[in-house]
This record gives sequence, C-alpha cells and structure tokens, in this order.
Amino acid sequence: MPTGKLFILGTGRCGTHSLANILGTVPQTLALHEGSTKTGAFNPDLGPMRGLNCHIYRDPHKARARIRATEENRGLMRLRLAWLARSRVRLIQRLEREGTHFCESNPYIYHLTRHLHARFPEAFFVHLVRDGYATTRSYLSRDKTTYPDRLERKRRTGWWCAKPFPPTDDEHFATWGGMNRLEKTAWFWQYVNDYIQECLQSLPSERTMTLRIEDLCEDRVEELLNLAGLPSDFDRKSLQRRVSTSKRSKSEGWTETQMAAFERIAGPTMRRFGYALLD
Repeated sequence: MPTGKLFILGTGRCGTHSLANILGTVPQTLALHEGSTKTGAFNPDLGPMRGLNCHIYRDPHKARARIRATEENRGLMRLRLAWLARSRVRLIQRLEREGTHFCESNPYIYHLTRHLHARFPEAFFVHLVRDGYATTRSYLSRDKTTYPDRLERKRRTGWWCAKPFPPTDDEHFATWGGMNRLEKTAWFWQYVNDYIQECLQSLPSERTMTLRIEDLCEDRVEELLNLAGLPSDFDRKSLQRRVSTSKRSKSEGWTETQMAAFERIAGPTMRRFGYALLD
C-alpha cells in the first residue's frame, strides 16, 4: 500500500510546530518538526539544517548563483543536497516498508524543496503562512536569534547565519546595514514566503497547497490529509488547542514609524496572501 509523504514549508513562527503536533495524531504516521517527534525524540541528521542557509547566504555575491543551483539540482549543489537529504531518504524508505506515512514540518527546508520533489515526486508540499504582523512580532521576541544587533557569544552564530540575507540583486541589499530588526524581519517574512511560492509554482499543482494558519479548521485538515494520501482521522482536540493559543494582538506596541516600515517592505506580499494592512 502506498504511503503518504508530506512536507510543510514556512518561515517559522507560523504554526509549523502546531501543525506537526496535529499530524502526529494521524494513525500510522510519523510526524516531525525540525527533526523532533511530539514525544521529543530528536534525530540530529533530520534537524533544522541551518548549515544549508549559511552556505547559500554567507556571501551575498554568490547567493543568487547558489540558489539557482539548488533550483536546478545540479553540480556540487546537487551532491550537497543529496547529502543533506540522505537521512530523510533512508527514513522514508524504511517507513514505506513498514506501511507508515511520513510528515515533516520544517521552516528550514525550503531550499531543499525541488530536490525532495525530484526524489519523491508523489510527495505533497504545503506552504503554511501566518499573518506578517503576527509572525514579525513573534520573531522580535527572540532577540538573540533573529537578526540580532550584535553577537554576544560565538555559539549564537549558527542561528544568526541561518536566516537569509539579501543577495546583491535584492533591492534591500544596499540598505541592509542601516535597517533595524523590525525591518529586517519584515524583509525575511516577505522574502521566504515569496520564495516558497516560487518553488511551489514550479511543481505540479496537484502536489501543492498554500494554507493560512488562520484558516486552519477541521475541514482544511481533512482536505490536506486526503490530498497528501494520509488517513483522514486525527485528534480534533489538538486543533482546538492550537486555535485557543493563537489569538494575539498583531502589532501591539508598534509605533506609526514601525508600522509604516513594515508595510513598505512586506505590504505587497501581505496583500497577495489576503491579509489586510492595519490603518
């Protein structure tokens, strides 16, 4: 019997962990979030893969060429991607033999999307999106890991470099050094979401879905499971818990200047995903 393979892509702080917990209640399914199961078991080979982003973006003059190499799945980058995916491939192959479905929710694997599709053409990919105000607000609370103003300890470097930086052909490259954390995080939100959309548009439409976390409900979860070839049974209480803890003020404490900066950078992407800009 064929087994389902589902990959959840996003920016992080967008509901990937909550959705992984919901998928973890589906029968005969192994659901991971950044390499961890709901019970906390962790496989370092399936972890966040921060090193791939570090390799791509550490030199902004080479970033675009390296991104194209991941998209075309060619040359040395193809070997690098295959090495990064090797543990997933082995795990999925074992689960197939056991008749177990595989789900991974991971905000770091968007540059691995085309490689995973080439390796598993039957896999289903979901772009999980959260309102840009709420995502940015959540990231700003993590001041030591998201574009920090300074690096206090060397061990922070991996987290710091795992976030993308504008390639030289990006309009924000020249002004990046003078941008504050809110502006950089707003750029990150729009850049990653736009890039994931670009990736999914290159895949067969029947193998992809874009889902706003605010729209997640029983019907959408069932639709997702059916499209991905997974059992449609799941614990409804896990969905209720997500809804009950996701209601927050979108831009509490922001100044008018900060609001204007966010909207200048992320406004077009907000509109594309159907989010209203605040007055």
